[in-house]
Amino acid sequence: MKITLSPTTKLGEWSIGLCIAFLILMVIVFMSVIFSVKDEISENFFEPLWPAVTLLIAGACEMIASALGVVGIIKNKEQSILVFLQWL
Repeated sequence: MKITLSPTTKLGEWSIGLCIAFLILMVIVFMSVIFSVKDEISENFFEPLWPAVTLLIAGACEMIASALGVVGIIKNKEQSILVFLQWL
């Protein structure tokens, strides 16, 4: 197998897809926090519920993407540059 830019296995494709989903969800969370700044800062993490849930889903996407990338590299001999770069 030669080294490619895009993934060649299903696990690599899922890994990159979930990594892109993580980036999109993080942009949504940051934009919602920036545009909904209030005078008082809440002590509760789940005070505005949907940004907190979106942040938790984004974190789960990135953890699953990393695990799929490792499994793809070890099991399927994935040699995509994007799968290796997602750990940076």
